[in-house]
Order: sequence, then C-alpha cells, then structure tokens
Amino acid sequence: MTTSARCRKAALRRELLARRRALSSAACRRAGSAISRRLQELPQCRVAAAVHTYVDSLPNEVPTRPFIAWCLARGKRVIVPVVRGRRPPMAHAEIHRLEELQPSPMGLLQPDPEGARWWAPEEDVDLIIVPAVAFDRRGYRIGHGGGFYDAFLASCPGVLTVGLAYDALVIDEVPVEEHDRAVDQVVTETTSYGDPR
Repeated sequence: MTTSARCRKAALRRELLARRRALSSAACRRAGSAISRRLQELPQCRVAAAVHTYVDSLPNEVPTRPFIAWCLARGKRVIVPVVRGRRPPMAHAEIHRLEELQPSPMGLLQPDPEGARWWAPEEDVDLIIVPAVAFDRRGYRIGHGGGFYDAFLASCPGVLTVGLAYDALVIDEVPVEEHDRAVDQVVTETTSYGDPR
C-alpha cells in the first residue's frame, strides 16, 4: 500500500472513531446486547470449548464482558489479550472470573501480568473474537493502528475469527495492506456478513 493510501486509511480511522464516539450510550447498550445475543446463537460459538476474545475497554467499543460471562457460566475456557507495550506481539492469558480484569497502564482491562495464567497461540482455541473500529462486508477491519491483531491472527491460521461491529460502523470497503487479515464473519446488531464455516 502506498504512503498516500496509508494516509487515507489513517484519515478513515479518525472519521470512524469520531462516528463511534458520537453514538449515544443508550444506543451502544441496545446494539451491544443484540450483538452479544447473536454471537451466542452462532452454532460455532455454542460448541466452542475455548474462546479468545478482546475485553471492551474503550469508549463505545462493542461490549464483550456479557459474552465472557456467558462463556464462563458454560464452562468454556476464556483467553484474553494482554498488551504489555506499544508494539506487537501481545500476550494472552486465561481468566476464570471477570473480577480478574483490571485497568492496565494503557487503559485496557486485562489480568494482572504478575499472576496471569499464560496461553500460547499454538494451544487449542476454537474461536477468536476480533475488535475493530469498523469492518467492511468482506471482513477487513480498521483497527487502532497498532498491528497487534494482524500479528496475532497470522499466528492462528485456520481458527474461526468473528468481528463485532455496530451497523453504523460497517463500511463499503476498507483499504487493505499486505499484512491485513480479514475475519471469517462480522456480526452486527441486525445481521452477519461473511462465511460462518
């Protein structure tokens, strides 16, 4: 991707973040509840024994904590990301309770690294829930620009990946760089895009 295209991607990120910030808290709660229900209804989610998911920490981010609680209540293993620096890779830890999560220096909710039960990408996981500022209908995403998830997804070939987005943040086309990884399916409050496998 050319420098000018990277600039367009950065401009699109700023525009979409502003769009997300403009959503009301009530609208995000309603849409987030609907997305969580639709995610739980996926057959692949119901049968998954181990799930890797981001933890909602940023303003108006699609919530995942209700989904995490649902998984834990059904005896599923839950693995969450742990960001320890400003560059990839990120680490991963298994949690057994939401109360294990605490704000990190970067403002993300994650387990305390001192007592974390570390997980490696070569261990079994059935499903990865992927965050984004926005997705397109092909499953390509606008993230926050750190490259953490592109590096992580590249280390987990063949694992089903599902992105979560509000309808208002599904766009026609995301500019794609060589390292970008599309998710298999995008779930919104009203529909799904992609291949559920």
